[in-house]
Amino acid sequence: MNRKAIFLCAVMMGVSGTHHLVAQDKLAPADVVPEFQFIPSNAVGFAHIRVADIWASPAMKETRKYILKAGPVAFDTLDADFTPAPSTLDRVTMVLLPNAAKDQVNFSTVTILRFNKPYDAAKVTKQYMPNGKKLDGGTAGSFVADRISGIAIHFADAQTIVFGDEKTMPQYMDVLAKAGKGGMQTAFADVAGKDMYATINLASLAIPEQFKQDVPFEFRPLLKAERMILTVETRKETRFTMQWKYGSKDDATAGAAALRKATELGRAQLVSTRRTGEEMVQGKRREAGAMRPVEELPQALYGMAILAGMNSLDELLSTFPVKVDDTLVTSAFDIPSEFGSPASATMIAAGLIIPALQRVRASAAHITASNNLKQLALAMHNHESAFGKLPAAAICDKSGKPLLSWRVAILPYIEQDNLYRQFKLDEPWDSANNKPLSEIVVKVFSDPRIEMKPGEQNRTYYKVFTGGGAAFDVKKGQPLFSITDGTSNTVMIAAAGEPVIWSKPEDFEFDPKKALPNLKTPFAELIVAVCDGSIRTFRPEKIKDFESIMKLLIQANDGQVIPNFDE
Repeated sequence: MNRKAIFLCAVMMGVSGTHHLVAQDKLAPADVVPEFQFIPSNAVGFAHIRVADIWASPAMKETRKYILKAGPVAFDTLDADFTPAPSTLDRVTMVLLPNAAKDQVNFSTVTILRFNKPYDAAKVTKQYMPNGKKLDGGTAGSFVADRISGIAIHFADAQTIVFGDEKTMPQYMDVLAKAGKGGMQTAFADVAGKDMYATINLASLAIPEQFKQDVPFEFRPLLKAERMILTVETRKETRFTMQWKYGSKDDATAGAAALRKATELGRAQLVSTRRTGEEMVQGKRREAGAMRPVEELPQALYGMAILAGMNSLDELLSTFPVKVDDTLVTSAFDIPSEFGSPASATMIAAGLIIPALQRVRASAAHITASNNLKQLALAMHNHESAFGKLPAAAICDKSGKPLLSWRVAILPYIEQDNLYRQFKLDEPWDSANNKPLSEIVVKVFSDPRIEMKPGEQNRTYYKVFTGGGAAFDVKKGQPLFSITDGTSNTVMIAAAGEPVIWSKPEDFEFDPKKALPNLKTPFAELIVAVCDGSIRTFRPEKIKDFESIMKLLIQANDGQVIPNFDE
C-alpha cells in the first residue's frame, strides 16, 4: 500500500475513531463552516460529510457499539501512530474542480479535511511526504508535494488540510487564486443541519455529445437538470433526499418521468443479479440426493448474501417516491435501521458492489478511450497545421522501408516532445537506441478497456488504415483538404484488432476488394476518431451491412454516398 493510500486510511478512520467525541450541535448558518472558504467560487460541485456527527448519531448506534468493542487501547494506538490523530477528524469535503479541457469528463478533485484540534504540519509532512518540497501556489499560498508518493497537501489553516495529488494541487491553487474563495453560496446555505450534502452544478458541465448519445433517449431529460443535490440526515432512521433543479416546469416533469423509468429499469436489472445469487446457492447440477463438496459452501453463502441484498433493494425501489414541485424534482425516503446493520449492509454490498464496479469501470474506460482518441485526432490536426499535411503512417528510410510509426511523429503534439527528441528517426523502432524508448508506456496510447499483461503495457490498439484509398499512406502524408469525401465521413484512427508496440510501424492494411481487418474484437464497441476530430462509437452487431458501410467510411475519396444506419 503506498503512502497516499495509507494517509487516506488514517484520516478516514476518524469515522470509527471518534470514540471519545460527543455529538456536536448542528452547525447553524453555513458561514460558520470555515473550510468552505477553500472551495473555489467556480467549483463544479462538492460533497460535505460531517463525520463526527454521523458517528454520534442514533442511526450509527449499533455500528458504533460493534466497532467500539475494539477497545480504547486500539483507538489510542491509532491516534498515537498517525497524524493528524484519526479521532480528531470532524468533517470531510470533496471538491470537483472545473475542467479546463473541453469535451472531457475526467474532472479533478481535492479533499478538504477539517479537524477539531490543531495538527502539526511538520509531522504530517514527515510521515506522509518524506521527500516533499514546498512549492509556491501563487496568491492562494503554498503547498507541499512529494513526487515519489504522489501526495500534495495545502496546509490551509491550523485545523484544515487540502489534500490531493501532486498533479492536481497546482491546478487547485491556480483556480483558487483566480476564481476566488467561498463560491457556490446558494449551495452553502442548504448545508446547515445536513450530515451529508452533495451538489453538482450540472449546467456548468460540458457534457460531450458522444456521452449524451450513449444515454438512452428516455433518460435524456435527466441531463437537462441544472443542479443535482443529495442530502443525508441521520436519526433513528437515515433519510436520503435527492433533488434535481430544472430551468422550467416542463423539463422538471419530463425529468421526473425519466427518473421513474430509471427506477423501473433498476428493478429489472436486479433480476439478473438475483438469478446469479440463486445459481450460486443451488450450485452445479448433480444427481438427486447427492451432497455438495464443502468447497462450494462459501459460494452458496455468498449467493444468499446476494439474494438478501437484492430483495432488500427491491423493497426500496418498489416504493421509490418522485415528487414534482414547479422546477424541482424531489425523492426522499428513509432507510430502515435494520438496513444499516453490518450484516444487511454486507448483503446489499455483496449483490451490488461487483456488478456496479464493473459497470462504472466499463463506462469510465469507454470515456477515457474516447478521450485518448480525441487527443490523438487533435495531434493529427496540429501536425497538419505545422506541416501542411497529416503524418505518413510510418517514418521511412531513404529506400522507403518503414522504421517508426506515425505515433512517434505526433509525440510533440501530445506533450511528449522530450521523448520524441530521444528517438533516432533514421533507425528502426527496435534499434539499440529506440527499443528502450519503445518500452516506455505513453498513457494516451493505452486503452483502459483491457488491462495489458506485465511487459506488454507499451502496446496499443490505436491504428490507422493504409492503402486502398484510406486516409493514410505508409510513405507520404496528405492534407485534410484532399479528402474529398469529407473529413466527417472518413475514419482516421480505430481502436480494435491485435495490440501492437506503439512505436512499431504496424497498422490496418486496407483493400476495399478484400475482407475488412478484424474490427469486432477485442471490444464489444468500436470507437473511432473521424478526420474532422470527432469521436464515433459503433456497435457492429447492430449495424446491418457493417462491413460495406465501414469500407465506405475508411475510403477518403471514393465519392460514394454513405447510407443512413443505426449505430
